[in-house]
Amino acid sequence: MTSPAFFTFFFLFYFQLLTDFIAAIYAFGLLGTGIPPELGFILLLFTPVLLSFFRKRIPRLMLLILGWIALLSRAFEPMLDTRTRMIVAGIGVGALLIFLPGFLWWQTRQKSPPPITEIGTGLLFAILLSILFRTWGAGVDVTTQSGHAWMGWLLSVLAIPMLYRAIPQSKLEKNDEKSRGVAPFGRILLLSLGTIATLTMLYFTFTTPQLLSRWRGEQNDFISILLIIISLTATGVLLTFRKKTLQSLTTKKLLIGNLLFTIVLLFTILPFQFHFPSQPSTYPFYPPPIPGIAIIPIILLPLLSPILILDFLFLYGELHRLRPTLRQLGYAFTLSSLFLLIILFAHIFTSVYDYIPIVGPFFRDKFWLVYLILALTITVTSLIARPENQFTYLPHKYSPKPGIIVPLLSLIFVLTIAGYFVTIPHAQTPSGEINHLRVMTYNIQQGYSEDGQFNVDGQIALIKSIDPDILAIEESDSARIANANNDLVAYFAKNLNMNSYYGPNSVVGTFGIALLSKYPIQNPHTFYMFSKGEQTAAIQAQISVNNQTFNIFATHLGNGGPIIQQEQVLAEVDTLPNVILMGDFNFRPDTPQYELTGTILEDAWLLRGRKDSNNTGVNPQERIDHIFVSPSTLVLDCHYVRSTASDHPAMWAEIGW
Repeated sequence: MTSPAFFTFFFLFYFQLLTDFIAAIYAFGLLGTGIPPELGFILLLFTPVLLSFFRKRIPRLMLLILGWIALLSRAFEPMLDTRTRMIVAGIGVGALLIFLPGFLWWQTRQKSPPPITEIGTGLLFAILLSILFRTWGAGVDVTTQSGHAWMGWLLSVLAIPMLYRAIPQSKLEKNDEKSRGVAPFGRILLLSLGTIATLTMLYFTFTTPQLLSRWRGEQNDFISILLIIISLTATGVLLTFRKKTLQSLTTKKLLIGNLLFTIVLLFTILPFQFHFPSQPSTYPFYPPPIPGIAIIPIILLPLLSPILILDFLFLYGELHRLRPTLRQLGYAFTLSSLFLLIILFAHIFTSVYDYIPIVGPFFRDKFWLVYLILALTITVTSLIARPENQFTYLPHKYSPKPGIIVPLLSLIFVLTIAGYFVTIPHAQTPSGEINHLRVMTYNIQQGYSEDGQFNVDGQIALIKSIDPDILAIEESDSARIANANNDLVAYFAKNLNMNSYYGPNSVVGTFGIALLSKYPIQNPHTFYMFSKGEQTAAIQAQISVNNQTFNIFATHLGNGGPIIQQEQVLAEVDTLPNVILMGDFNFRPDTPQYELTGTILEDAWLLRGRKDSNNTGVNPQERIDHIFVSPSTLVLDCHYVRSTASDHPAMWAEIGW
């Protein structure tokens, strides 16, 4: 029998490689603000079609080679540049997408029952490990970062004996399709589609602990993380000790569970999927208050996550029971990969719709629809999973060993909780008589350097060298699959030891903007500006230093810095004292937007009397990153800091009183 540990590594590597593959492709689109030619590598998702060329059997050596390709891809990809990482991660995903149906076929031709409890246990362990690694990485998977590449190698080395044990040298049963009959292809297709859809829902929703919090526009939520790991740990115990409970499940019960999950999922998302007015006069737009009853689905969704584990193990088990041919599996998983590709694009289009011709605008404010389609696909396909059939010939004596499973579940649980508290930022508020404040704005380009390499640590090093008291970061999208589900704001806050507020929630599809501060952030909130294209937003908060209270605004305007958006920001700024407005405005000093801003606020760069680039490599007439302050504000110093850490310069200003 196959060990749960083998499935743990398989699913963990699948989630990690797919995450990095999609993020690397998106990075090239980010750099060019268009459709990149590297998008062609997405065809690696269709590798299952190769199974159709194996008419009678797939050799053991082929499965081992596919396994080795996946292991080597996982080991090497954290050490590579973005382009090579994309290729290697894509090859690894492609290998795993062939391996899964190929391995399933191999198992059906051996005299062994389907590994129902083993595959379920392995899948939930993979999710728990993903949560653990991202918790200790403060929002970023610590094992996929170049500084911790040794962890990827360690995981790959540990997986080697599991691979050989899972595919032993044994005599396979002869093909008996003529005497036994071949299962209908439509049934095989639906079951394959369900397995891919279930893995995709887990990838979208539960492999990242901060994701549910960012849907709601909240900071790292301990309760959501706790509920997810409690429910998954309880499921692991169920799979180990309570097999009779699984045997009592029926198609009807599974259907009810999936419908409940779908309803709860929708009611978790919809309160945060704001309906933006079409009339410019109704802006700035403040989101309506969230009703108190919305807390119910927020709590229920993590608790219902085990339903997806049950879906997958029953879908896989039914495929095993039907004994499909290699050709059937090849075609079915290829079409399922097409569904995966479509749903991936749809998810990404909900935030980059303005850059996608023709179909892009349809996906504006359609975040909920992507999840509804995915949930309904799982619900429909699970109807033919037939849980009643899964345990009829499974030996009662076999199940994952409790002497190993339970201690491991307990260890992961404790380590995850510890990781949460260890990575909480501890902001050190300056003490004594303070009479100055250093503020900074920085567009971090989703954590990528000017040449397209993931470089959050280089950006953090630059920020530390400036040592701002208040920091605004733009293009800091967090917990989105396009950005590898990384929570950049949590990562920056932890490594800078600053308080943080992430403005727009990740459901509405805006630029990511965030405010970080050594001082407590008071009364933070987000408002939205009118946009015909990409939705834009601004953060407003108060920060008090000694007896001085500053009204802080951070924003990122759309392409060209639409004047209507700046007018709406200024409408909120007007009449307020001690204003500091900073961000990526996308307009230059020779534009009407800049001139309009000058009627209310002053440019900190000019207040310091700078007329040239100050040898920073920044042309003063091409500046689009600005810090504006209230008239009569004392600006002690102001600089642009040009660096290849991002495609934008950092800008900081020293304000005194």
